[in-house]
Amino acid sequence: MATVTIVGAGSVEFTQEVVSDLLQQPSTRHINIHLMDINADHLRDAERLVHRMMEAAGSRGSLHASTELRSMLHGADYVINTVLVGGYEAIQRDFHIAAQYGVRHTVGDTLGVSGIMRAVRTVPQVIDLARAMEDVAPHALLLNYTNPMSMLVMAIARSSSIQHYGLCHSTAHTASQVAEYLEVPFEDLHWLSAGINHMAWLLQLSVNGEDQYPRLLERSYDQQWFKKDPVRFDLLQRLGYFVTESSKHNAEYYAYFAHWPKEIERLGIPINEYLTRQRRNLSAYLQEQQTRPLAEVLMSEPSGEYAPLLIQARETGETWWFQGNVMNDGLIENLPEDACVEVPVLVNRHGILPTKVGRLPHVLAGLNHQAVAVQQLTVDAILEGSRDLLYQAVMMDAQAGAAMTLDQMRNMVDDLLAAQRDLVPSFAVRRLWPSVPMRV
Repeated sequence: MATVTIVGAGSVEFTQEVVSDLLQQPSTRHINIHLMDINADHLRDAERLVHRMMEAAGSRGSLHASTELRSMLHGADYVINTVLVGGYEAIQRDFHIAAQYGVRHTVGDTLGVSGIMRAVRTVPQVIDLARAMEDVAPHALLLNYTNPMSMLVMAIARSSSIQHYGLCHSTAHTASQVAEYLEVPFEDLHWLSAGINHMAWLLQLSVNGEDQYPRLLERSYDQQWFKKDPVRFDLLQRLGYFVTESSKHNAEYYAYFAHWPKEIERLGIPINEYLTRQRRNLSAYLQEQQTRPLAEVLMSEPSGEYAPLLIQARETGETWWFQGNVMNDGLIENLPEDACVEVPVLVNRHGILPTKVGRLPHVLAGLNHQAVAVQQLTVDAILEGSRDLLYQAVMMDAQAGAAMTLDQMRNMVDDLLAAQRDLVPSFAVRRLWPSVPMRV
């Protein structure tokens, strides 16, 4: 039976979702589970919960947990990565320092100043994971959930031979939302999506062969519907296509929205939304799970997360489709070859096969190109240790460009690196601005 290693298993709720799905699929019920996290207390809690879940499912698989990565990679067939480097406190510092320079965030996990800093903290850790897999589990499949998705997939591809895919449910969730807006059953909606993670585009929408875009566009001009998804409906009215991920995410990807107070008010943009989320009391949640009757420990409904379904398809040879984040290599012709793109991916007995999409409409490719430039420069900066390239990554960011001068961008980057010097590389390599003293 296959072995699944979850790295960052101390994220207990996500671990519970993935394990519950695995244990309720007949083909993976007896799977072996390895849990790894650097936080021993959270790991112990996750191990207790997973043990109860395996007992409830009647699983004959084995369970192991350790804070030592390599021991948990031994024998792995699948490695699921869900680490968050620096936690809430690091993200809070990103938001606050960026705000001092006029940059507003909502979620900050994909692009923008906060997305760049997440990559700065996370890429070195994920590369270490991939290289450990090369030594210990070279044939295992790395399934990444951690954001910023595109930057991590690109960094792994440039640093490791490990086979890896980025998994994100945002596109499928968007299609489900669109079905609600159109008031049609989700199973009747035919859709095709392509682009980049959190900025992919629904290129086709139809029901029984009839194009649904005219109807969706009409709905966007009705305030009853517009207010449900204001930023994305606003973009639909101007681009002609619906974008994946939520309005709160998209509000910070462009120069058009979160920088402008009137747009914040008009579109109800939740500035600092990530910081205002009520963090669940983990102890209370775990106590609740431990005291539930054994028959109720497994989740009553599948979570819809891709990893269990992908593992099932690989183990059985069944055909299954998902939206995957992979290196482009010509899949989308008018995006860079070395970009990470999100396209339909087929899983069957022949392997995991990304689909060639062709060309995006120019305006969609243009918006993707600007985001990809930020991603490429950020990855370059991290791999080369170049502070100059990190400055340039911020220069290319749309919202940063709306809020700051070039000198302000440089100063902000220096402030961010100084505030997180315990979590990030030194970025000591400098060729440009040699006479300007570093602020760290």
